[in-house]
Amino acid sequence: MAEVPRKGVFLAGATGSGKSTFQIGMYATLAGGMISGCSLHCRDRRLGLELLGLWDEFADTGKLPPITARGVAVTYPFTFKLGIEPWLDFDIMDYRGGVFTELDEAQDEVAAMLQHLSRSSSIYLVLDSSYLTAPITSKNRGIVTRKLQLNQLADPLDRAIAQARQEGRPAPSVVFLLTKSDKLRPRFSSGIPTSEEWRDLIDDLEQLMPLVFSTGISALVCPVRIGRIDKDHGEADPKNLHLPIAFTLLHHLQADRNTVTAQLAQLQGRLTAVSRVKDQLDQKLFKFARVKAELAQADQNIAQFKSQIRAAKADLADIDQRTEELARLLDRVPILQDGVVVNMDLADPGTTETSDA
Repeated sequence: MAEVPRKGVFLAGATGSGKSTFQIGMYATLAGGMISGCSLHCRDRRLGLELLGLWDEFADTGKLPPITARGVAVTYPFTFKLGIEPWLDFDIMDYRGGVFTELDEAQDEVAAMLQHLSRSSSIYLVLDSSYLTAPITSKNRGIVTRKLQLNQLADPLDRAIAQARQEGRPAPSVVFLLTKSDKLRPRFSSGIPTSEEWRDLIDDLEQLMPLVFSTGISALVCPVRIGRIDKDHGEADPKNLHLPIAFTLLHHLQADRNTVTAQLAQLQGRLTAVSRVKDQLDQKLFKFARVKAELAQADQNIAQFKSQIRAAKADLADIDQRTEELARLLDRVPILQDGVVVNMDLADPGTTETSDA
């Protein structure tokens, strides 16, 4: 699989939820050195330097990036690598959270946001963990929904899913990106979620955003942090910032595997059919010129199908190897398919660290 796939990633979150901060921390952490074999490159040098400058300012002063201003939407082109090999090109648009409440879809900022959404294969729901410190109940669900602007966030998610299905594409994957996740510590008895505590958190997320738990949706629950903030400086101590992109790539590989598997089955069917024709031609007693020409064509087709089958099998082996590596990165955060956790036995204690900013 020599060609590097290119995908769009859509960050959806309320004003102040941490969209810009996550992006800055993700880039600075992965650009500065490999984490679990992962690294990140910004294909626009100027934008990359701007992100690193904002990260340095946080580390030196504790100052978080400013809230994105009206009309200032920037698309950041990244390349995700495992080792030194590029595995995924992806673009992230940074825009102000309030754009979701704009009524005029012809407005430039809203139109750009919707266009980026339409070509995104992964949607990150950026949720401030400050509003998830306690279990969701009938009494606080409405308040939490409003504070996180989940009704507004559900609209772009529903648009993307409907458009993908209309076009015959897989639905976009979804990441519950839980920022400032030190705030989750009151929910976790030891600071490290147990199986039951993971399950409770997932149940709360289902109450808040049931659409993500629908059939055909792949999702990741990922607490993240950039570090700790004191009054005069920041302490950079990032956790899990590389996992959402790893999941985006994993989802892409799973879709690719389904496509290649279907192609392989089709090729094997064609090979069987043309081999049967060749056997029938071989059984003919008299092989006149027309029969010889048909035999030659059959041999040519058989050779072509066998070559294509070898290539498809090689692609599958490459996909499976990459999938296995990514699955190892993601084995301590819950992955859901059709609303069911598929990569963790929640009867056993979890071991994922929570985070502090």
